[in-house]
Amino acid sequence: MTWNQLGIHDCPVVVLNVGGFYDGLLGWVKSAIKAGFIRDDMEGVLVEAKTVEGIEDAIRRYKPAIGRYDLNWKCEGKD
Repeated sequence: MTWNQLGIHDCPVVVLNVGGFYDGLLGWVKSAIKAGFIRDDMEGVLVEAKTVEGIEDAIRRYKPAIGRYDLNWKCEGKD
């Protein structure tokens, strides 16, 4: 999520949450957003899928977060 917010990548992070295994992680992210540690508009970067078939759908529905930082990550003198 941090890399997405900083503009290093614009890819979704899909969590395959079979049987609620990652409920704690997803709850922690929601708590971090509520507490202001993660911006509200970054919530959609971490996408939950409950089945393997749901992964593709989650990726297709993903939209990069609004308000990402427009930082330049290229080193000077390198392509």
